[in-house]
Amino acid sequence: MLDINLRHTMVYPVAAALRQRGVRFVFATGYESKVIPERLRDAGGH
Repeated sequence: MLDINLRHTMVYPVAAALRQRGVRFVFATGYESKVIPERLRDAGGH
């Protein structure tokens, strides 16, 4: 589970690396879902 924003550091590079390795993950956020980049929006399906 990846929190979108940890102390003003976005986790998108970590998410991209996990996806590249085939590791499944989900995002946790208090923000709207549109803060997730389009390329990572289907993360729940991987």
